[in-house]
Order: sequence, then C-alpha cells, then structure tokens
Amino acid sequence: MISVKNLFAGIYAAFAADSTLVASLTGGMHKMVAPQGTDFPYAVFTLVTEAQNDTMDIRHPELLIQFNIYSESATCDAVLDIYEDLDTVYRDTALTVTGYSHKATVFEMGLLLADEPEGVFQYTVRYRVKLEKS
Repeated sequence: MISVKNLFAGIYAAFAADSTLVASLTGGMHKMVAPQGTDFPYAVFTLVTEAQNDTMDIRHPELLIQFNIYSESATCDAVLDIYEDLDTVYRDTALTVTGYSHKATVFEMGLLLADEPEGVFQYTVRYRVKLEKS
C-alpha cells in the first residue's frame, strides 16, 4: 500500500510549483477539506480509491484522485478556466511520490455543478494515477 501522505505531498508540490495554478486558486489548494471561511476560488483534493496491480515482483499502484474546484461567480467560466490550469498541471504530468516512479496520469471524468442561489460553481475532476514501486 502506498503512503497517502507521500502521495498528497506529491500532489501539493505539483500545485505549488506552478505559478499559473497558484495565481488561479487564490484561496489555495487543500487536502480533503478547506478551512471554514476559505476565500474563493479554491480547490480540494482527496484519494477516492487505491488499487494494487502486482506483476511478478513489481508493485503497480493505481490511485483515483479527485479535485473539487470551487468558484464564486456569475457564470461557470471562472471555474472552467481554473480547471484548464489544473489540467495542465496534472494531466500526463509526472508526480513525485517518494518510493515510486510515475507511469501515467489519465483523466477519468469531470462534473460541473452549480449552486444557483449562492452563485458558487463546482467542477469535480478525477484522474487515475499509475505508479510503480522504485
């Protein structure tokens, strides 16, 4: 089983290293849940599932990572723009995860939601991350 702590460190490091995504998410990128009162726009990431595909003596973890992007806006354009910045960072980009080498990050799905009375848009995105034990 992979260290979720190391995985989360790799995800956050990729965010912190990209000035465009950092500038887009002025409320930051948070693990699991954002603190109460976090300013918009912000994102939250979490591990949805973890599977282990072993071949001979090699471990091949596959992890489903979910990002939820939140933006307060009159239209969904702002949250979609942030998604494009996030996708540039995470799709097919090698994550640095201690003890593992990165094989692939593949887009799985996206879901756009709106809270009409509040004017908050949410874009949920999932990526499948494939690693190999070093």
